[in-house]
Amino acid sequence: MKSDKLKAVWKEYTDNLAGNRHLNKEEIFVILNRSTKNEISKLAQNLIFEMIISVLLIGFLVYTAISRINDYYFLSLCILTIIVTIIVTIIYLKKYIQFNRLKHSNESLFSVLTKIIPACGSYRLTYRTLIIIIPYCVMLMIIIHVFFENKPLKVVLSESESLWGLCAGALVGITTAYFFGKWFIKKFYKVHLNRLKQNLKELEEND
Repeated sequence: MKSDKLKAVWKEYTDNLAGNRHLNKEEIFVILNRSTKNEISKLAQNLIFEMIISVLLIGFLVYTAISRINDYYFLSLCILTIIVTIIVTIIYLKKYIQFNRLKHSNESLFSVLTKIIPACGSYRLTYRTLIIIIPYCVMLMIIIHVFFENKPLKVVLSESESLWGLCAGALVGITTAYFFGKWFIKKFYKVHLNRLKQNLKELEEND
């Protein structure tokens, strides 16, 4: 419902521009404020989705670790990956709380925009870094768990054929994660970030 109202507001705005009607500062502020809150809501929704995926991933890693609990090296790798995933989940949660607080903040629109834009930028940098690490570890464990279930990790790493398979799988995992990460950031964050920047620019021009 809110989305429909926002679309109606933007339609009115574009229609007014087309008709060469000059919008006053109050009207522009209302449009920018609603647009900003809508973009923040979408960013928060994306974080909820990522937190759900992270929790499911942690569950998978715990199950995998328990199933190979006698393999010390494999278990250590699982625990390390679980710790990294928990850290990432905490980052998601902190960002979600921050975004949600800004959405409902009584601060000025300028203040909200100048806080949310850097927060999105730092989040993208964090995500771009970690998107390589997690899929790499997950890919490594999936390969071991599925194809080498009856072999300890130490044995797998000592066999040249198995080692080549792991390297090939890791390369595929990293490449896939990199391009998927670029698409994901553009689709779920960069678009909203650019709109927020545009809102800030419009606000400054009409201040």
